[in-house]
Amino acid sequence: MSNHHHICLTDNNGKRSNFLRDFHHFTTKVLNKALRRRESLWSSSAPGNTLLLDTDVVIDTMLYIWLNPVQAGLVTKVDDWNHLQILPKNWGKSMRFKRPDFFQVTGDSERFPKFIEIVPMPPKMFSHLSLIEVIAYFEKRIADEELRIRNELKKKKGTKVMGMDSCYRQSPFSSPKAGIPMYTRNPRFSGTKVNVISSAIEGMTSFWRIYKKRLEEFRKGSKTNFPAGTIMMRERFGCSFEKLGRGDPHQPNYVCFQFV
Repeated sequence: MSNHHHICLTDNNGKRSNFLRDFHHFTTKVLNKALRRRESLWSSSAPGNTLLLDTDVVIDTMLYIWLNPVQAGLVTKVDDWNHLQILPKNWGKSMRFKRPDFFQVTGDSERFPKFIEIVPMPPKMFSHLSLIEVIAYFEKRIADEELRIRNELKKKKGTKVMGMDSCYRQSPFSSPKAGIPMYTRNPRFSGTKVNVISSAIEGMTSFWRIYKKRLEEFRKGSKTNFPAGTIMMRERFGCSFEKLGRGDPHQPNYVCFQFV
């Protein structure tokens, strides 16, 4: 979107925090230079990270992301949104991105290559289907939702789709007239099955209990392992951590975090 982004990703190696740090850092540098401005670009608030606990909520989340500009009345179809987006039709295909020419870097050419290539894939819970089947399923769901949204907009008098040309004419320095409500919920989990949500909450509560205990031991000089899922202590201090489902008998049951 124009002032925020949505990402639905699988983070098997615990790199999400580093990715978001670098992504926000370098988009700030690039956009500040392009817009001839300085200082902060992104909000100082922490990103809203929500763990998606089951297949249904993953599907709903991806549809929400793709349909965001349609629901906002900016374009009629998802394909009309002419900004960066990864659609079902892009799954299994190489996508190549070029570093902006005006963004000059020196030294570490491996970290800042002129081009990067990625091959996006659908979430693993759809691995029992062929890629063609998964793409067809999501494209049908997108088309159905586009039709639903168009019908809803027709019922509202005076509602008109803006279109990409009008979007491009908007000033990058403008801001919405209505502010965003503060102190709304920022959930850690999202799911459609009550028992899975309860297990996730129980596992997270257990994680924090063990983490605080191990942190106190670390401050006293102990080299005890931290519970699985610890990122900052591993990245900053090189601490070791338990493997999933092993070690401490009080360790959270992370099986509940697998997609069902």
